[in-house]
Amino acid sequence: MKAQQLDLVQGSQEWLDVRKNHFCASEAPAVMSVNPYFPKNPRQLAQSKRGMVKTFVSHAMKEGNRLEPLIRQQVEDELEIGFMPTVMVQGKCLASLDGINFDGDVILEIKTTQSMNATVKAALAGRPSLPHQYQMQHQLMVSGADKCIYALRHPETEELILIDVFPDRLMQQKLQQAWKDFEPLMSCNETELRDFEPIPDDLKPWIDSYFQAKDDHQSAGQKLDVAKKKLMSELGGSGGWDGFSLRVREQSRKGSLDKAALLKKYPNINLADFEKKGTTFTVIEDLRK
Repeated sequence: MKAQQLDLVQGSQEWLDVRKNHFCASEAPAVMSVNPYFPKNPRQLAQSKRGMVKTFVSHAMKEGNRLEPLIRQQVEDELEIGFMPTVMVQGKCLASLDGINFDGDVILEIKTTQSMNATVKAALAGRPSLPHQYQMQHQLMVSGADKCIYALRHPETEELILIDVFPDRLMQQKLQQAWKDFEPLMSCNETELRDFEPIPDDLKPWIDSYFQAKDDHQSAGQKLDVAKKKLMSELGGSGGWDGFSLRVREQSRKGSLDKAALLKKYPNINLADFEKKGTTFTVIEDLRK
């Protein structure tokens, strides 16, 4: 499948809207669970894309956006290659490129940092940080380019650290699988996407006790069901029976409201006006299966 260029201005509302329904290069570190900042993992990424939480825009991020065109010009002057910011999409995957050359075989990824951190140290050693590697592999995968130029501006000297990054088939396969695994999270409800704190170790005996009691209850329930069916099959018919400290009788239950029929007869009625107030309760899930 060939990539398609989208006529979008990066940072515009239209661009933001398109990103919601695509898997973006800047999100690749999160889907691979290697992002040091929020969102750090697929679950948090789904929360962010679903609008459950707002991503904080730091001063460093704002400064990076401000410096991007200046650094792009610096790269163009040094390499004598022209780059055009471009948004590309291939299937569900989207890449907002800091630049792509005229021939479409070289893309550009610009990074800035405010201090001599691990990102700078990795670049000085000739290898971009792992989160940035996955971001660029996503960009290479979408664009089909032969190479990505990683351009990091040194925070002290303002000189460029330039590294050529080439397509890595293994990393791209891992990315494709991660995005495939991520897609169902976009259909989960908010409770299913919630982050959970680990249960303290000292509660383990009570958890074991809970599981044992649950298993005993399930076994007893199965025996009770067998005995009940046998008893009713022998008694047969309908009516009431009494004996041996046991009473068997029929009991009626009121029917529930037929909402579909009600809406058909009164299409303008708002059923929400007649709903009882919701309640909150605790559910213990058995994850042993």
